[in-house]
Amino acid sequence: MDDKVVLITGSSSGIGEGIAKHMAKIGYKRIALLARREDRLQEVREDLLTLGATAVLVLKADLTVPEECDQAIQKIKTTFGRLDVLVNNAGDYDGIAKIKDLSLEKFKHIIDVNLTSQFYITKISLNLLEATKGNIVFISSIAASSNCEGTGDYGAAKAGLNQFAHILAREEADAGVRVNTVSPGFIPIIGKNGCTVAVAEHWGPQMQPLKEWGQVEDIAKAVGFLTSADAKFITGSNLVIDGGAQTNYSMLTLSVDHH
Repeated sequence: MDDKVVLITGSSSGIGEGIAKHMAKIGYKRIALLARREDRLQEVREDLLTLGATAVLVLKADLTVPEECDQAIQKIKTTFGRLDVLVNNAGDYDGIAKIKDLSLEKFKHIIDVNLTSQFYITKISLNLLEATKGNIVFISSIAASSNCEGTGDYGAAKAGLNQFAHILAREEADAGVRVNTVSPGFIPIIGKNGCTVAVAEHWGPQMQPLKEWGQVEDIAKAVGFLTSADAKFITGSNLVIDGGAQTNYSMLTLSVDHH
């Protein structure tokens, strides 16, 4: 993996940060980090260097701004000359609201961040990925297939993302590019949006049939697998990692990292 280059969007915290660290641990030496918070990206960069990465490129960009996406991909091309793995992790969950109470502004924002921006950053990366017969992994959500009240915007965006990835997998198969999605359930990030250890310990056993919360590492390891040679015959698939939550699912108003 010494020559391979991986780009992780939304990698300044949470699941994206965890994926970046795992990729460094399993041998990726050249990693590009993309998010809006440059200060946090620099901190993650230092962590990756201690984990074995040798070249970490920090890209401050807002994925909803096409020009900033263009600049980021051009920077990767100039710096590394190639791209082997694109992990589309960036997204936003802005709380629950029933459809009759959902504002048009909020709906458009959620679709833009979770779907439209994923389309554009992927589109402009395809030439590089085709050249390396690379991999794309989208971080989706079980909300895409769960009829939970209050998630009409988020669930619709993630359902659209799943179908987009499914079609892309077919279109890019001839070029040797594999495309898959990972759909986490609730992954609590302690300290984010008021999530505490007590909240996680209380609700985890009640929501998950496996009686525990998922961890960021669970998602990161799945991404590592899907982008490896061990998954060479997997494309167009959606890997659900939710502790069985979809078999016993109900919407709870928890403050957790919800992809």
